[in-house]
Amino acid sequence: MGYKHHQTPTKARVHGAYEFARLQKLHYGRPFYKNDIFRATGVSRSSGYKILRDYPRTFHNNPFVDETRGRKRKLDDEDLNKIEKLIWEHGLEGKSVPYQWLLTESGIEKEVANRTVLRALGQRGWKRCSTCQKSFVNAKLAEQQCEEARKSAEDTPTTPKKGSSSGAKTKVCGPCGGFQLQPPAGDPDPHAEPDEAVDDSPLASSALLDERGDH
Repeated sequence: MGYKHHQTPTKARVHGAYEFARLQKLHYGRPFYKNDIFRATGVSRSSGYKILRDYPRTFHNNPFVDETRGRKRKLDDEDLNKIEKLIWEHGLEGKSVPYQWLLTESGIEKEVANRTVLRALGQRGWKRCSTCQKSFVNAKLAEQQCEEARKSAEDTPTTPKKGSSSGAKTKVCGPCGGFQLQPPAGDPDPHAEPDEAVDDSPLASSALLDERGDH
């Protein structure tokens, strides 16, 4: 005989009877057998066990209650909302801002480490800036970092905030507290000086070597 599909009311009766019997045993020491519950609710033994296994009613499996296990976060969603609101409303992107100053100006009276703030902001998509700790990088590494930034801007689009320019933005945050917003690819700075185009393709490099060899 195959498995018989039971409707939700039947499953609810099985769970209700089992919960009642479990509490009776817990508080009054009255033993019970699951087979008796299955017979009383009109389900087979295999179906009854499947219902209890697939539809648990324990506290931590209830989707309508908050998770209480584990250590509580030092910076909750409300705190992160305050920090992000401060960044966007006061135009702090692209500026070096200490983490503790962010907490104070956001009205957050909590003693947390800078690393904690960095990890919390990472939950909202703020990424660590790999260059903020370096005072100088060579041209090759700088070009590589620019290429990675362009790819990141293309791969992680976000919804533009009210009052900000449209287009995808990549949020970057560094351990020094500096926030930057990298513009999307194809959207150059209108105030920047145009750079001289350099062809660094393998074919161009080969032609340059041939030209030097002629001399």
